[in-house]
Amino acid sequence: VEDNPANVLEGSVVLGDDGKGYLQMVTDLSLEPHGVVDASNYDGIEIDVLSREGFEFNIHLRSPSTDKSASTMRSYRHTVNLEVTFAWDTIRIPFSSFQDRDNASVDPSSLERIGIVATDKEMDINLAVGGVRFYNVI
Repeated sequence: VEDNPANVLEGSVVLGDDGKGYLQMVTDLSLEPHGVVDASNYDGIEIDVLSREGFEFNIHLRSPSTDKSASTMRSYRHTVNLEVTFAWDTIRIPFSSFQDRDNASVDPSSLERIGIVATDKEMDINLAVGGVRFYNVI
């Protein structure tokens, strides 16, 4: 996209009878099947994005659950309000901004997946993601 390699999330969020709907793209962070990544030496996630529309979406991080009665993974999210820039933009999100449904913070020492999710609002999406990496504040 504009001479940069990228994955593109393109489609429409359509709400069902229950008022819910979503569109997402996800990837495992580890190169090993079912592996985890220790990002505890970093401050957060940095994502390069390009969109010709402003909209709100969530970035989800998933980690293994430590509660045996819970599902096998825990999801932590941060909401991004993307402005229209017509150019590549880098979004930095500190790990402390990711919360689960119980308002617990993510443990960056055990991360499995990252996802970009547009949810619960009807909208058309065209979002290019050109890079995902961990960062440190210097």
